[in-house]
Amino acid sequence: MELTLQPESHSSIALRPLVQGVLDKVTLCTMATVNQDDTAHINTAFFCVDSAWRLFFISSESAQHSRNIKERSSMAVTVFDSNQAWDDWKIGLQLFGTCALARGRDATLGAKLYKKRFPDYAKWLHGLGRVVGCSGASPFFMFIPESLKILYEEVLGEETFVTLTLSRNSTTTD
Repeated sequence: MELTLQPESHSSIALRPLVQGVLDKVTLCTMATVNQDDTAHINTAFFCVDSAWRLFFISSESAQHSRNIKERSSMAVTVFDSNQAWDDWKIGLQLFGTCALARGRDATLGAKLYKKRFPDYAKWLHGLGRVVGCSGASPFFMFIPESLKILYEEVLGEETFVTLTLSRNSTTTD
């Protein structure tokens, strides 16, 4: 799957490696979903990501955010290093898009990437008598960002957020 960014650069700064660097470094995200009564709900999860920046996470289908996703797919996600010092350069991402239960190849890809990023996941499943991809474990969800904001102060400048629109074509796969 090929990913295209608009704009591709900001004042001649290549943004793709900055975004990828944040996604590679940080393993925990915060997700905002919308409850049935239009109030906000927030949750955190460990995640993995594919080359098209689709985020995969595990969750019980009975969790509030999972029920929200089933009814309203709109979701926002933040990815940032929570160990950043207040007086240092800040980095982080705000992603906006849709989320759904991962199925078929997407679920298999999510499991493969998750196992690679979190080797203890496979050990945990083995301890439960299950294997990666086996039914019975919490399923994978897939978040597909349509746009994002990047904050990378050391490169982009203090308090400078750059907004990117993401588009995908399915000519290649991970």
